[in-house]
Amino acid sequence: MIFRVSAIIYCSLTLLFSGIQFSEISETAGLATPIQGKGVCVFDYNRDGLDDIFVANHSGDDLLFRNDGGLTFTEIGNSAGVFSTGASQLGLAADYDADGDLDLFVGVTNARCSLYRNEGNGSFSEVSAEVGLIHEGNVLGGSWGDYNDDGWPDLYIVDFGGQNYLFENTGGSFLDVTGETGAQGPMNDLCMMATFFDFDNDGDFEILGTQDGYRGNYLLEMQVYGLYANLAAETGIQAMESLQGMGLTIADYNRDGWFDVYFSNLHQNMLFRNNGDRTFSDVSAESNAQDPFFSMTWGTVFFDADNDGWLDIYNNNESGFGNIGNTFFHNLGDGTFQEMGDTAGLESFNSGYGAAAADFDGDGDQDIIAVGYDDENGIEFYRNDTTPASDWLEIDLAGAVPNRYALGVRLVLWSGGEQQADFIQSGNGFLSQNSFTKHFGLGESSAVDSVIVYWPGGSTCYEGLPVNREITLTEGMDCYPNGDLNSDADLDILDIVLLVSYLTGDIQLNTDQECLADANQDFAVDILDIVTFIGEILARSPEQVYRKHTKIGKT
Repeated sequence: MIFRVSAIIYCSLTLLFSGIQFSEISETAGLATPIQGKGVCVFDYNRDGLDDIFVANHSGDDLLFRNDGGLTFTEIGNSAGVFSTGASQLGLAADYDADGDLDLFVGVTNARCSLYRNEGNGSFSEVSAEVGLIHEGNVLGGSWGDYNDDGWPDLYIVDFGGQNYLFENTGGSFLDVTGETGAQGPMNDLCMMATFFDFDNDGDFEILGTQDGYRGNYLLEMQVYGLYANLAAETGIQAMESLQGMGLTIADYNRDGWFDVYFSNLHQNMLFRNNGDRTFSDVSAESNAQDPFFSMTWGTVFFDADNDGWLDIYNNNESGFGNIGNTFFHNLGDGTFQEMGDTAGLESFNSGYGAAAADFDGDGDQDIIAVGYDDENGIEFYRNDTTPASDWLEIDLAGAVPNRYALGVRLVLWSGGEQQADFIQSGNGFLSQNSFTKHFGLGESSAVDSVIVYWPGGSTCYEGLPVNREITLTEGMDCYPNGDLNSDADLDILDIVLLVSYLTGDIQLNTDQECLADANQDFAVDILDIVTFIGEILARSPEQVYRKHTKIGKT
């Protein structure tokens, strides 16, 4: 209770004296483009440690922006083989073939959707027919997730104007299993965004979707007899009388370990708190997280704007409907939010749709990209300029084959006696996807107590983690390899001496030390680990943030 009160005071002081501030820099970043943007997908397609951006263009060629560092981007869609000229809407990334590279699914309107296989050399090949993922429709949502717990990412597609579809990944090819699983969802023509979601933290994926026209949300859970059943009404998340749903975003906004849901809506948005007992409570009004009446929100994102450890909300609004600009709700840490889009520099009138968050420049805070219908600039890019900066930690998860990107894996960070929970998700907001890198602001705390990762084979608790860095945690490793072989809470020349002595056969390391010494997380201790640790020591300076460059999928 004492900590919670202090957190509230801290958040209030941060709001009053520091100032959350963003700057729109799409032109200088090389992103400004006159398009009709629908969805936006953030993913590191070339494994260089920098998140790239795919934009689904509803009126021409799709766009793939390579992140060149320093918040500059180069559009390479056509040259990379990602060039759909149809009415594209949805972009979703996953490693469907388990080769270590992120592939891209593009959903369109009334035409064949595309699956682009990442060839690992900077180019993509369209392979939808080759792998059996053939679908035509009006795609208004979707998500990658492992519905049958076999490790391969399956694909759920939402069709506006027909039923939804579930495609099972059978090891790099796909099979339509909609009918045999009952995954088609409500049989009407108003289904919008849907995503895989473990709402009860039992390790199994449910499917949560929203609908327009006061049709209500649906929550599909697999039953023991092998079919999905809709549990929306009995869990309290249906909202049939108050919601004309567009998109949805999932996060643990109140830091109780259970994932809550925020729905974008025609008029006022809705926030449902997960009670941890397989029920939800509508806390929209009491939380003050609703947009103004006459707003039409599509894209919506949970993210931590000021690294205070409490997740805020950004909304991308179709401003041409009710002349309501984009909004930003700052989480005050007491279950309530304060709208401050104007003062934070996030209010705009871009006839918006999709939106996503990521730390695009690796400086330890999250930036925002929003797309919409704008004849002058359909892409808005907001650099996070908030000061002063609290400490932070960014985590990549490297899963075992075939789930190399740890899709669906939950992780909980403990710091200062409080928890923050997140999970790896493909499909968020409206037609969009956030970065696979998980970002945690630490607020008043300057250290991480531990991170628990709930891998498919069992949970692992990682201690001795650094701060103000991006790190990788690998499935099968029982520690984070920080190089501290002599247990003095620091990586220094003494640890390098011990590591050299081990490689020359002069000393032996115990199992825990061998784990701590495996810097590149390849399950072997060798000269490459020494090089990595020496590079880390040399890179240290008060002005420089070290970013770990171990790549997911690299062996």
